[in-house]
Amino acid sequence: MTENKIAIIGDKDLIEGFSVAGFFISCPEEDSPSAIEGALDKIVKENFSICFILERYASKIKKRISELQKSPYPSVVILPDYQKALNLNQQLLKEIVVRATGAVSI
Repeated sequence: MTENKIAIIGDKDLIEGFSVAGFFISCPEEDSPSAIEGALDKIVKENFSICFILERYASKIKKRISELQKSPYPSVVILPDYQKALNLNQQLLKEIVVRATGAVSI
């Protein structure tokens, strides 16, 4: 059973403000794909309902995020990066639309 818990994965600059709001904070020591996936796996295992993840981190584990989007929980929300726009949300949305409609180009 999923609890109404919210987590955020990001760097120290991003998460400082969220910690006051009661979010579970995960700031991997390094931004390697394995460290980020480990943080996300912990959030999944602990039954969080929503996980916000900084776009810079999400871009390194796109496959894992795509897998999680097939299940209802946790809902993974990608936050735009404040340092550099990567447009990952648009890319993932296009992939979802292609899977749902069979359309090759959007």
